[in-house]
Amino acid sequence: MKKISKCLMSLLITVGMFFSMSPLSIMAEENDLDTSENVEEVTTEEVPVEESQEENIEVLGYDITKPVFEGLSIDKQDQTVDAGSYIVFSLNAYDADSEIIKVQLQINQVYQNSTMTNTIDLMHVSDHLYQATYTIPDRTEKLTVSNYTITDSAGNSLVNYFNENEYFVNVIPKEPESVEPGKITKIQFDRNHSTITQGEDVPISLFFDSIEGIQSVTLSFVNGTKTYNCTLYNYSVDSKEFFGYVQYEEYQDMVSGTYVLDKVTVYTTDFKTVEYSIEEFGDFDFVFELKDNIKPEITEVTMEPNKDVIVPGDVIKFSVTAKDNDSLSNSCQITLSNINDTFDSRQIYLSYDETTKKYVGTYTILETDYPTEWYVYQVSVSDKYGNNEWITSLNNKKLQDLFYFNVKNKDTSVNPVYKKVHVVFYDSKGNIDEQVAENVERRTTFKEAGFNFNVEAVSPIEGLSFVDWVDSNGIVYDENSEIAPDYVNEQEVYYSFTPKFDKNIITLNVTYVDKNGEIQYSNDRIAISHNMTYKELIEYLNQNASLVGDIDESLFNGFEIAYYNGDDTEDSVIRFNSYVSVLAPVKDKTMVQVYYNYLGKDGLLKAESRTLAYDKGVSFEKVNEDIINKEAPELYPGLRFANWKMYDGINAPETLTDPYYSYAVNAKTENCYVRYVIDPYFEDTPGFGATAAEDEKYERSFVEVYEKGETAVVPNSFEGYEKVLFRLVNYEQGGEFFEPDSLAGKEFVVDKNFSYFGYGTKSETPDPEEPDEPDPTPDPEPEVPVLPEETVTEIVEEIESSQNGDTVTVDMSEATTVPDKVIDAVSGKDVDVVLDMGDYTWTINGKDVFLQTQAILT
Repeated sequence: MKKISKCLMSLLITVGMFFSMSPLSIMAEENDLDTSENVEEVTTEEVPVEESQEENIEVLGYDITKPVFEGLSIDKQDQTVDAGSYIVFSLNAYDADSEIIKVQLQINQVYQNSTMTNTIDLMHVSDHLYQATYTIPDRTEKLTVSNYTITDSAGNSLVNYFNENEYFVNVIPKEPESVEPGKITKIQFDRNHSTITQGEDVPISLFFDSIEGIQSVTLSFVNGTKTYNCTLYNYSVDSKEFFGYVQYEEYQDMVSGTYVLDKVTVYTTDFKTVEYSIEEFGDFDFVFELKDNIKPEITEVTMEPNKDVIVPGDVIKFSVTAKDNDSLSNSCQITLSNINDTFDSRQIYLSYDETTKKYVGTYTILETDYPTEWYVYQVSVSDKYGNNEWITSLNNKKLQDLFYFNVKNKDTSVNPVYKKVHVVFYDSKGNIDEQVAENVERRTTFKEAGFNFNVEAVSPIEGLSFVDWVDSNGIVYDENSEIAPDYVNEQEVYYSFTPKFDKNIITLNVTYVDKNGEIQYSNDRIAISHNMTYKELIEYLNQNASLVGDIDESLFNGFEIAYYNGDDTEDSVIRFNSYVSVLAPVKDKTMVQVYYNYLGKDGLLKAESRTLAYDKGVSFEKVNEDIINKEAPELYPGLRFANWKMYDGINAPETLTDPYYSYAVNAKTENCYVRYVIDPYFEDTPGFGATAAEDEKYERSFVEVYEKGETAVVPNSFEGYEKVLFRLVNYEQGGEFFEPDSLAGKEFVVDKNFSYFGYGTKSETPDPEEPDEPDPTPDPEPEVPVLPEETVTEIVEEIESSQNGDTVTVDMSEATTVPDKVIDAVSGKDVDVVLDMGDYTWTINGKDVFLQTQAILT
């Protein structure tokens, strides 16, 4: 075995290929080949110079040539078809060296502001031709091709992405035929009224008179405030039965106690939810005995050889050391991945060795293992009770940087060269230092690539000392760290680093009641020790409540954590640079904050705040009655107030038992308004709506009042503005996107409130002898909570570093608006942004951000 070296061999095989992640780089010592392009380095053993390079590939080399894409077509491209009809996808491709073994299309099914992604396999029909016939689902308004993936038998994969208007079919949707699910005939639970111990898997079955149209069945067992949902996916057509197991599931936070069956919910194939009464079948319950809910801890991982060049037949030895408060399981798992486009991986199972008290195992390199870098991506260990711990880093270093090797197969090895590497250093006050390097080979150190880590890190809190630069996961980087990204975007790599100080700077979000009886939110950055636990933080806050704000001490009953990050508990160390949400409950009370939204007399959106206090356990029906029983606001002239109405999509519990709730209601009117918001921001950025907090920032706002059913026409000029372009209509109009200037002259029926956002050219200043009437001074408004700028910056960082399919969670419990920067950052990316509003969540996917939401959160 040879140590990995960045020195090139004396001669390289020339291969004409392209990589979607990084293309192939042809490099050789003392030759005149152009190496300016960003390509992958291929090393081979020295071969006779007189032989052609093509022949060397055929005789000695492993096939590292990607398939060639020749074209894609849809038989009904750019047509409008009925849902339920079929379309034919045809893709032409070939591979000169290996057989194409898989051709896939990822398609997006768009329907009512949401998108469902499906992957379809194309079959080999004839020379170069692959086809698939696809039946369009009923609930579809548009079908688009997102990307294709073509993979050959050597493991080379070609991936390419399309915009939504390259390959598409418009669809006339229809509601699928409603299927009434069958009735429950029997519930079979042999361990009814008995004790189930953690670690047991106890069968449970539901029988129906027909299972047609049923997709899954969920049994909800209640234990106080805890609910255990047992979902059954397996079924038997013959016995008309759905079956599964009652078992400990770590993510459901099960505790000891009696779980009583509360309801059965059926999810149908036409996307409906049906809840069943179970009274006629008697009582079902079990006593759950929790033995252990503490995860194992992985303390050491070894791999031999490590950071070497490996060939087929070589054996890699692994060991894992872990500890547990009770008893470890007999095996653990290592995920070994490579950096090829196919993201190939191997699952390696290690057995526990009683002699060494370690998990040990091996992996033998195969002839089919792709000739590139392989690395340890993840290690997982569980205990005998099902508590599982998995790690991707150890001691503040990523596993992939600690344990990797390069496979040389048939004298060939591939290493990417990245077109550009971007490194951004953020300090805690928002200062940015961005550096870029070009044509960087993987595993080059930051110093070798020319990056300077000697960047000043300014602390937002005085007296702290700089320690390290870290990424969003707390992984430490310095100039000697290697460039080995998790994700590459079109041959470019992005790193974002923030400073780590001798104290952990966290954002503390606190909800409390002030001395005026109003709900308040504080968002402060505080410095705590790096090993402080949540429990210790609460103890500190309870002793120093005045530091949080003007808390009403007569109502103060101590602080509590609103929710934990991930799977943390009160004994977990608070994560680096994290958000910690804390509540100050009022004893035996539930506090409700209401935001009343309406269009004010000055043409600006308003959001008045009101706090209501109830005994814990109050019904939502009572709260809603009090919320809507409020006098009419002073609306824009001409609007006639009808009533206050809560947001239709609210998912409120029947009784309110939590310390705090927040709701938004809208002023419903007998007639409607059409509002045109004019601001330079909307010249280049489509508008998503406005909030009371943002509305006053905009340049001008023009309002017209209509009776329902009247017709309006979108103008392109206003007082003081000409050639105004409106690029987006708001969410209430379906989130439809229009090309610039296409809205001018559009006629529409006013049956609801409309808002348009755009900009144009300012016209000449009006004659000074006839000045415009000055706008009335708006009444002072209560401050609407927004996310702090530092928080927004960190969310944007996390989104920008996210991979396709990732999820970024944003704590919105103390804010009511989504900042434009967050919307802009996620726009166009296949990343879910989950807005955690406290008592419900709202998910936005970047690829559908125009269709998913507006910046008004209700």
